Amino acid sequence: MKTFKLQTALAALSIVLLLPGLALAATPDAGLSTVDPCLVTCPAGDTDFLVVVRDAGGAVIAGSVVEVDFCNCAGPQLCSPGGSGSCPDGTQDIAILATNSAGEALFHLAEGGDGNGALVDIRADGVLLAQRTIKPMDTNGDFVADTSDFSYSNLSNDYNCDGAVNFSDFAIFGNHGSFSHSCTGPVDTAPRTWGSVKALW
Repeated sequence: MKTFKLQTALAALSIVLLLPGLALAATPDAGLSTVDPCLVTCPAGDTDFLVVVRDAGGAVIAGSVVEVDFCNCAGPQLCSPGGSGSCPDGTQDIAILATNSAGEALFHLAEGGDGNGALVDIRADGVLLAQRTIKPMDTNGDFVADTSDFSYSNLSNDYNCDGAVNFSDFAIFGNHGSFSHSCTGPVDTAPRTWGSVKALW
């Protein structure tokens, strides 16, 4: 009887595994996924932040839901209309994108606010892939990147993440701060239910 039950269970499992519609979803692997080493943001949303999601076998995962979570920052960070997810303080400071067929989620984060030195969580399907320190063009939190935001003594201006602020960083900043890049912000901070999902930006 036990042998029959075991054979029946194995047969049922084989059928499940052979049905494409019932295939188990791949789980993101933090060690094999790739997250850009520098999280550089600008109120104009004209910087790139790339996340590539892979599973434990190294295969890319299409359709994975990637979150860049600014909830550790004090006050609102993302420019209006904000991200797709809400933080406990009511700010819409979680940017969400689904990966494409190459497993890539390319973010253009329009961000201001006082986020200097804060750690941002990057997750895929709820799995923490990495944390990154914000390197904002807007370092004084007025949602405008201008010449007042750059200082060689401020490590928040280390835009190539080499541990020092030098002319290379100033050159990167010049493409944004020299043109006073700005945004409509901050976003509305009316109290909302934790976890509410807003329209994709």
